Amino acid sequence: MSRPVVTDWRTLLRELAITFVGVLLALLATAWWGERLDRKHELAYISQMRADLTTTKVSLDSIIAENNKGAAAATEILKMMRSGKPIARDTLDKLTDLPWFQSTRPTITLGTARALAQSGEGALIRDPSLRLLIASYVATADNALTSMEGYAQVFRPVSDRFRAYSEREVSPEMNGWKDSVTRVVTARTIIRNARDAEYRAMLASFIGWRLASVRRMVEIRVSGDSLLARLPAT
Repeated sequence: MSRPVVTDWRTLLRELAITFVGVLLALLATAWWGERLDRKHELAYISQMRADLTTTKVSLDSIIAENNKGAAAATEILKMMRSGKPIARDTLDKLTDLPWFQSTRPTITLGTARALAQSGEGALIRDPSLRLLIASYVATADNALTSMEGYAQVFRPVSDRFRAYSEREVSPEMNGWKDSVTRVVTARTIIRNARDAEYRAMLASFIGWRLASVRRMVEIRVSGDSLLARLPAT
């Protein structure tokens, strides 16, 4: 006859408990390490986003200030042209001393914010309100950039006509030195076309285009400032 199997329940339970604790500790260690890596990646994203926002802010501040100065000077010149009064030399200098008639675009660095707003990486940001703010910033910037590109498409013919007017003032000897004589050519063009209604209308449209672009830049600036203020210290 076979002998009955004697089960040592205490030993079995002890081994099961040891195994359970070992697995639990392993899971806890894995979770702790994963959480640590996630926080490391979160801080890296936040640090990079802070750098991106700061770069964008500097670029926007410079171009907004430049355009506002140019707008003030151009508006004053337009008033003088419409009134028939001579254009004041200092007002003309303020306009022609700025790259007002050149196409200027701010440097908008959206890579990090876009990655967080439009991919699963956004889950690394623990604060849900901050995630929403990042998404809002990206949407604001994208909409503003699209609008600015639209303005450029609509008013590019105006810019081209301005250039055509200016090129009439470029003498053959100036051809090799266009960059250095831009200010002189712009001044001569404005003075000679002061009574030209078409030229005045183009100048008014050009001012409107640039100011509309500035308003869009300000939208990005305000949204970026709000996001920058909410970023936690790294």
